Amino acid sequence: MPKSDSQKTYRVVELTAENIMRLKAINIKPDGNVVVITGKNEAGKSAALNALWIGFGGGDVTRNIDNILRSGEKEGSISIDIGEFVIDRKFKLRDDGSVHEKIELRNKDGAIFKQPQTLLKAMMDTRTADSMAFARMKPKEQVDTLMQAIGKSDELEALQAERERLFADRTIVNGGVRNMEGELAGLAVPDVPDGVVDDNPKEVSASDIIGEIEKARQENKANDRERDEFDTSIAARDVIVGKIETLKGQLKTAQQDLKRAVEILQDRREKVHALSPDIEINPLQDKLRDIETINAAVRDVIRYREAATKLTQKKAEASDMTAKIDECDAQKAKIVASADLPVKGLTIGDGQLLYNGQTLNDSADSVKLRVSVAMAMKLNPKIRVLRITDGALLDSEAMEQIHEMADEHDFQIWIERVEDQSKTAVVIEDGSVKERVKPKAKAKPKAKAS
Repeated sequence: MPKSDSQKTYRVVELTAENIMRLKAINIKPDGNVVVITGKNEAGKSAALNALWIGFGGGDVTRNIDNILRSGEKEGSISIDIGEFVIDRKFKLRDDGSVHEKIELRNKDGAIFKQPQTLLKAMMDTRTADSMAFARMKPKEQVDTLMQAIGKSDELEALQAERERLFADRTIVNGGVRNMEGELAGLAVPDVPDGVVDDNPKEVSASDIIGEIEKARQENKANDRERDEFDTSIAARDVIVGKIETLKGQLKTAQQDLKRAVEILQDRREKVHALSPDIEINPLQDKLRDIETINAAVRDVIRYREAATKLTQKKAEASDMTAKIDECDAQKAKIVASADLPVKGLTIGDGQLLYNGQTLNDSADSVKLRVSVAMAMKLNPKIRVLRITDGALLDSEAMEQIHEMADEHDFQIWIERVEDQSKTAVVIEDGSVKERVKPKAKAKPKAKAS
């Protein structure tokens, strides 16, 4: 089944450039997925990769280049054949020293497209297709680029903003925890004074104690009155008994009086027996005298327990925020893990990228290379052309890694190196492609005469 336009991908079939920077004229037809441009310093190898990038990016690239045209030349050109399309750029020196640029994008049938640079930008971003550009970015730029590659930047930005808010709030809460721990450490664990309820210690009120003393006095006075009345009743009984002895004639009346007196006596006796013991006033007076010492101890207990309770609450608040931060990290990791990235193990940490749990900037150079190349591939799925300008820093192991990634993901990677012994390397010498000398075939030995 033929691919739809949205599924089609493109690579450089042929690159031609003339009078661009140090180049005189070059024509390169890539052989394989890795295109190595090599040559001595100032021979034009950087210009060859720049010509490729100018061809794709136009003004996004040329604004950072001082001299587009080769010294002494007034016109130059770049042509890139990517299979179904050809990109032509022509440059002409104006009288005022500026350079006029003209671009033409046409298909194989010769049809010319309007707004060619807009179409090219939609298929390729020369900034991200520079393979090592991602590794050179600042941590926040790497995070933003990764979110762009995943295609869920709004969701990830919301999670990152929530994480940053929680992190800032937790920092404040943890500051409170440290302050409270210091405050609690400065308080000795006090003993609850005798007579104070341990579960809910409260200061003792002097007015309450004075009230208790006054109540005790009144109750004791009432008891004394009862005792006095009791004694009076006994005396009255004795008087009546005497009258009975002396006043036999008044016996009936006296007996009635006696009966009443006995009833009253019985009532008084019951009341006296029902009386509670007298309240000791001396302990209350001692308590009143020591009230400030007791209340100071109670206040220490209350203050210590309040501080301990607040500390526990603050620690719980910080722990809750930590759990929420971990949840944000887990959701971000899940989104990143579900993305179709050419390299696994990437996730977003605290404002920076992590690879297998380690910050990307602290990872090995081989990891940075793999991740950076992978991100360039992810961000440029249409025109599958990448470049590495600092290829001189790549050792044999890194080059092998690049070959593997290019083959695995079907990308074309152009690399600038000072030296390269591969058979497919393109050698630039004095602004032109140096023809490789093919080794002469060995002469076949002549047949011996029979």
